[in-house]
Amino acid sequence: MAEPHSIRCEAAPETVYRIVADVTLWPVVFGPTVAVDVLSRDVRGPLVAESFRIVALVDDEVRAWTSRRDLDATARTIAFRQEHTRAPVESMAGTWSFHPEPGGTRVELRHDYRLTDDRPENHAWLRAALDANSARELGALTEICAAAVPVDDLIVRCTDSVRVDDIDRAYRAIDDAAAWPDLLPHVHEVALTEPEPGIQDLRMSVRTIDGAEHRTRSIRLCTAGQRIRYKQLRTPAGLAGHSGSWEFDRDTSTVTSSHVALLAPGTVTDREQAARLRASSGAALSANSRATLAALTGAGVAGHRP
Repeated sequence: MAEPHSIRCEAAPETVYRIVADVTLWPVVFGPTVAVDVLSRDVRGPLVAESFRIVALVDDEVRAWTSRRDLDATARTIAFRQEHTRAPVESMAGTWSFHPEPGGTRVELRHDYRLTDDRPENHAWLRAALDANSARELGALTEICAAAVPVDDLIVRCTDSVRVDDIDRAYRAIDDAAAWPDLLPHVHEVALTEPEPGIQDLRMSVRTIDGAEHRTRSIRLCTAGQRIRYKQLRTPAGLAGHSGSWEFDRDTSTVTSSHVALLAPGTVTDREQAARLRASSGAALSANSRATLAALTGAGVAGHRP
């Protein structure tokens, strides 16, 4: 068992519980999470049983596993356990709990684990990884709960689609990011590595709309010919989290780019300003996608749905 991690948040327990309960937001809320796919969900009043596949960075290494969770909105607890683990981890489970305090909530995160190999260096590695990831996740909760607006007001979503003549060529163009400096004016240099098939570590130097130079890093998950999902690890100013996807529909020869982003909580002062920031951030993300689609596919954007 690892030492529990805890933090105080300036929000009601039900508010903090809801953020952790919604795994679809994890890629933009929690830094280590790259992508989440909900596999099943059984709702019985305040009790929910769900399973999901998660891809996350553990000690800067991309790892994937399937987890089951039992959520109790009344008791404000979320128990989890990994169904499939990777050596040296034999089993991993734990609990989120949310305890009311005057003016806020104490959040506690516990992990229980067993290793396939009990060597001290394996325990030290896993505990260090758990300490680092737990600190980042709890820190993110603290920032979001201290925001002047509800978390829903911080979420930016936008989608753009383009019809193409050759869907396979379009996929290759998005997949081969190493060639982007020759094709995209705003991309200066690219370093692309593939630690294992279907996983890309993409580092770029780009020029932002205001002409500034920005270095960014993304982890990309590539399903050949179908989908490329990514998590931006270094976000532009004003965003605390950003994830997205490129979807390739063979039936309609359509490429769709989608973004979900989280406004930096400390930059938001009220709900009216949050609406303006969502609109401007969504417009910037959408414009970048449209320019990329046009440059790489040679086609015009068919539709924009913010």
